Parts: sequence; structure tokens; C-alpha cells
Amino acid sequence: MLTPVLRKRLLTAANYAVLILMALVALFPIYFMVIASFKNTEDLFRNGIRMVFEFDNLTVANYEYTLTTKDGIYLEASVLDARNVRATKNRRNGIQLSSRSSGTIWASNLDSNGQAVKGSTTGKTGHGLGVASSQVSVGNTSMSSNKVCGASLTGTARVTVTDSRIAGNGRHGVGTTAGSRATISDTTVSRSGHNGVLASGSGTVIDLRNVTITDSRKHGLSVPTKGAATMTNTVIATSGKVNASVSDRGRLTVLGGNTIRRAKSHGIAVARPSWRSQGRAIWSRATGSTACWSPNRAPPDGSPPR
Repeated sequence: MLTPVLRKRLLTAANYAVLILMALVALFPIYFMVIASFKNTEDLFRNGIRMVFEFDNLTVANYEYTLTTKDGIYLEASVLDARNVRATKNRRNGIQLSSRSSGTIWASNLDSNGQAVKGSTTGKTGHGLGVASSQVSVGNTSMSSNKVCGASLTGTARVTVTDSRIAGNGRHGVGTTAGSRATISDTTVSRSGHNGVLASGSGTVIDLRNVTITDSRKHGLSVPTKGAATMTNTVIATSGKVNASVSDRGRLTVLGGNTIRRAKSHGIAVARPSWRSQGRAIWSRATGSTACWSPNRAPPDGSPPR
């Protein structure tokens, strides 16, 4: 049985322990600032989400990552769940997933990134979303006004985009390299500095479903260098050159319900007979041909007249 004196001593010790714990909590921000004062600011804020920690699984919601010296959020071999996140005006990418990362991005804003990019956008980093040999699902998200691409897919990237807006990017709305795959649905792609969607490289496959691509400076859809694309219920219109360009053993499959209209050059231009058409498509008001094949061979069955 505790004596009154022992009980009093135990209560005093407990009070001291609580006070010490509260002091540690209160002093931690000061400690962090003191430690930070000895570090290079660029090292601290190189990536918004990699300032201090490395995550195996990262969940972020209702956060804003802006003006970092590299990427707003950067992951390697990690899992991301981002909802209602603003990753904007960063010097490189809004969000970058690399090295077998995976994730979900929903109701977010990945705009105006690539602030470090000057002059030509060729080969440069400055995307709303970068996906390198990783997989991600994106929904109800804006990837607009970035200096390079709205979304850049490299390596074995696997991406699903739905109900999103990709507008006013400096190079491609969606850019790819060999081996990437993406399904894009119920999404608008507009005012791209080069191509609206680029499906480039061996093994690359882009599936467009109920997508609207307008006002691309060059091609609405470009399928070069052994890339492949399929379009269903998709509108490609008012491109600066060709609405859909297929070259260098690229392959385009045109399924039902598509509208190709008002390009400044051809509606669809195919450098080799490497496309299929089935179902109903609407072809209208191209300045050049509605569809053009080269070399001079008969178009495949089901195609529109030359």
C-alpha cells in the first residue's frame, strides 16, 4: 500500500514527465529551424514532399506544393494517394512517379510547372505529371499550362486518365516514349504547342475513348516510329497541320463514332497503309484531303474516299 509521502512523490514525478514531454513538443520546431539553418536551402526544398522524409506509402489530401526547386511531389518505388492536391509553379514537374511507383491522383491541379524551362522545350523536363516506368490512375484533374507536357510517359509507364482537362501545354498534351501505354477517356486536350497526343515508339499504345482534341499547333494525334493508337467516339479538330498523322510504321485503328474535322492540312495522313477503320466516322472540312495515304496504294476497306 502506498504511503501518503510515496504517493506525493509519484504524482510529482508524473507531473514532471508531462511537463518535459510538452516542452519537447513545443521546442521541436525551434530545433528543426536551428538544424535547417546549417543546411543549404536548395537541399531542404529540392522536392516539396522529399524535403525531409522518404515514403514507402504516401497519402496527401488538401495540400499545396508550389515553387519548389525541382518537383512538387517526387516518388521512387513508392505508393501515392493524392486527392485535392495543388502541385503548381514548380521548377520541374508537379508530380513525378519513378522506378516502379504506383498511385492515384484525384481532383487535383498540376498546372504551370516547368518554371525552369527557357527557350526550346525539346528533351526538357517541365510537366504537370511525369510517369517513368510506373503506373498511375488520374481522374478529375487539370494538367494545363505546363512549359513542356501536360503528362509525360516514359519507359514502361502505365497510365489511365479520365474526366480531366489538359490544355495550353508548351509541347504535347500527352507525350510518350517507347513502351508506354495509356487509356484516356472523357477528357479534353486543347491548345498544345506541338501535338495534342503523341503515341511514339515501339510498344507504345494509346487508347482514346470519348476524347476531344482541338487547336493543336501541329497534329491533334501523332503516331510515329512504331507507336500505336486506337480512337473511339473521339473528336479531333482544328489542328494546325494534320488532325491525325501516322508515320514510320505507326498504327492507327479508327473505331466507331469519331469526328475528324477542320484541319488546316489533311484530316488523317498515313505515310504507310498502317491503319484500320470500322464503324462510322465523320470527315469534314479539311483544307487538304480528308484522308491521305502514301505511298500511292489503295486504302484499306472501310476507309473514306481519297
